[in-house]
Amino acid sequence: MKPQYLIILLLIAGCNPLDYLYKEINKYGYIPLKTPLALSGPGTLVAGNPDSLSIVAPPGECFPFEIDGDSTNFRFVDTSTLPKKIRNITASGSATVDLIELGKISGAPIDIGVDYDRVETISLELDGVSIEYMNAPQITNYYQTMMDPLCRMYLDFSGFIFQAIKVEKLNYTFYSKDGAKIDLSTGALEEILELGADIEFDIENKVELIIKSPHYIGFQLGSMQESDSGISIKRASKIKRGDWHWENLNVFD
Repeated sequence: MKPQYLIILLLIAGCNPLDYLYKEINKYGYIPLKTPLALSGPGTLVAGNPDSLSIVAPPGECFPFEIDGDSTNFRFVDTSTLPKKIRNITASGSATVDLIELGKISGAPIDIGVDYDRVETISLELDGVSIEYMNAPQITNYYQTMMDPLCRMYLDFSGFIFQAIKVEKLNYTFYSKDGAKIDLSTGALEEILELGADIEFDIENKVELIIKSPHYIGFQLGSMQESDSGISIKRASKIKRGDWHWENLNVFD
C-alpha cells in the first residue's frame, strides 16, 4: 500500500498558512497539535488544557509495545484513511515565515537566514502522512487484567493520545520574486535558512529541501476510567468553548 501524501502549498496573500492547516486537520476529525511533542504518539499520557498540553508519561509507559518480548498489538498504522485528494496551498510574502515555523513545531532546528528576503513564495509538502491509532479492545482488556495500578491511578486524571496524524518528512521548495525555483545546490540554502547541526535533510533535484523530521500534527484524546458501571472509554476529537469535547465510546462491565 503506497503512503498517502498531504501536499500543502499555500496560495495566500494575508492569511496565516498555519491557521489554514489547522482548519484542514479539524475537518479530518482531529485536534491540531501546536506544541512540539515529538514523542506524542498513541499511548502517550498527557495533562492540561487544549492550549497547554504536557506529557505525563511516554507512550510505552502505561501502554507497552511489548510484554515479555511479544508484541501487545496495542497500536496500528493506517495509510489509507486520509482523503486521497491532493491539496495545493502556497504561501507568499510574509506568510512564508509561518511555513518555516511549522518546521520548528515539528522539532526541527530551523530558522530564517540572513538572505531570506530573496524568497517570495514557498511550497510545502507534508510527505508520508499516516494515522496511528490505539486498539480499543486490546487496551480495554489490558486495563482490566494487567495494567499497573499506578498507571490506572494516573489515567483517573490524565488523558492519552488515542489517535494521531503522523508526518515523516517536510518537503520545501522556494521561489524567488521572478517566480523561478531557487537552486539550493549553489550555497543558497545556507543563505536563506539556518539549519541546526543535528538536522537530517537532503536536497533533491537541486531545488527541493527534504527535512526528515517524523512528528505528529493532529490527534484525538482518549480517556479510560473505572466507574460504578464498568470501564468508561471516551474520545475528544474537537474543542468546544476552550475545553475538550468528550464523546462516549462505550462502557464495559
